[in-house]
Amino acid sequence: MIKFFRKIRYSLMETGKTTKYFKYAIGEIILVVIGILIALQINNWNENRKAKTSEVVLVKQLLEDAKTDSIFFNDRIQSLKGQKRFYNELVQFCSNEISKDKVRKKLDLTLMEQPFIQLIYQSNLITNNPDAPAQLANGVLKQSLRNYIAKHKYVATSLENHNRKIENDFAAFRIKYHQLIPNTYKAKSVIDYSFLCDNDTGIGLVKFINGKNSDAIMNLTTFLEANQELTIKLKDYLVQHND
Repeated sequence: MIKFFRKIRYSLMETGKTTKYFKYAIGEIILVVIGILIALQINNWNENRKAKTSEVVLVKQLLEDAKTDSIFFNDRIQSLKGQKRFYNELVQFCSNEISKDKVRKKLDLTLMEQPFIQLIYQSNLITNNPDAPAQLANGVLKQSLRNYIAKHKYVATSLENHNRKIENDFAAFRIKYHQLIPNTYKAKSVIDYSFLCDNDTGIGLVKFINGKNSDAIMNLTTFLEANQELTIKLKDYLVQHND
């Protein structure tokens, strides 16, 4: 093809047809420009296709991690609710609002029979995909993911406060009453923690931890709603992209 155009160009130059030569040269330039534009368009199309493929892979990963987060944090909220039932009942027992005969004979299984435990709160989705907000091109998913991350920060803060109160303040009671505190899996009811009723500091601490527990439950509830919203949008995206 190049040789063909070259022959035409040489022929026009040799015959002295200058005007036709310039017209031909301009036409050749236009063809070259069109060729370049087509090549760029094809390259852009390939790059966009690769980017879309990468985004689909990322969305699949986010969806799997969102499902894992849902299971994990639903377990967290059940543990917190179990702790709350224990804290409420202990406060009632210490205040003589309920008698020994009316307390539950066995702690919730969600507590693993140890109510004063700290709870981890790391998100698989956020930990595994730290750069996802920047990598997503889809504006709807990007915004939903940012909202998800923001809601998790509230969960992390509230659970940190809850855990810190148990770790720091309850530690003094662990030392003072170490012989009375039941070992893990040995506690049967709030009666096993009746030593906390001995002074206002003990029951006051339980009330304070209970307040932090309430904050964590509230933030976890909002976070799980964001998890559900994000999951739906991730699924919709994959359906739209025939996957």
